[in-house]
Amino acid sequence: MILSAIGTVLLVALGFWIFGGFALRFGGAVFILVGAVGLAVAGNANGSLLVMLGALLQWAGRLHFALRHGTR
Repeated sequence: MILSAIGTVLLVALGFWIFGGFALRFGGAVFILVGAVGLAVAGNANGSLLVMLGALLQWAGRLHFALRHGTR
């Protein structure tokens, strides 16, 4: 039981290490687009929160990519 839990955690960590930068940047782009559409179409002020969260996800994805590839 404990070995399967450790194996699962290791697989998730490896998957995040390999695909995390892409997933964060893609999710950030989706948040930015949805927030911008919400602001433009409905005039919903909550869209600005989604745009800010999307920008934060984009930034985190770029930092993850830089850390993984050893660049600044």
